[in-house]
Amino acid sequence: MLCWRSQDSRPLPRLIRSLFRGSVRATGRTTTFDVGGYYRVVDQYLGRTEADQPTYLRLLVDPYLGLRVARLSGDLNFNFNVGGLPLNNVPLNQSATLVKPLLGGQMGLELSDRWALGLRGSISGLGIGADENFAWSVLAGARYQVSQRAALQLAYQAKESRYSAGQGIGRFSVNQAQQGLWLGVDIGL
Repeated sequence: MLCWRSQDSRPLPRLIRSLFRGSVRATGRTTTFDVGGYYRVVDQYLGRTEADQPTYLRLLVDPYLGLRVARLSGDLNFNFNVGGLPLNNVPLNQSATLVKPLLGGQMGLELSDRWALGLRGSISGLGIGADENFAWSVLAGARYQVSQRAALQLAYQAKESRYSAGQGIGRFSVNQAQQGLWLGVDIGL
């Protein structure tokens, strides 16, 4: 329930409050697709056998560059009762599709032929194409190599995205943070 207040923050008289009752439901949605390439700058075995053959642990470091395509949408759904007249499901929605530069890096530590640990981070947007356009992402997890061409991944990811464009009533702005478990399948072609 909304609480209506006067300009000096005093609650409005009971009669006026009873004329205006309502609720607002807000939802936001983000869909992200990254495409790019990397260049391996470190591929180093950290151990050696007595016969001077490389053995695990193996360190891998890859910076990468690409594009991030992001679809942002925000919806407000108003349900009001104004003096007994219901105004239900009055929607207000905005969306934007962004194509922005992506810069990142990943580091892996192979523990064996099948197991590896990894850390990945990226930034995108860099203020290009909007009043505010910036996103970051960090992911840390493990990978299990099922076969020569397939692997399973389990990780924890945290990310934030900020975007705003336009002015006045036409301004669209999203500030979103997400975190949680990330499950993936890596398939080599």
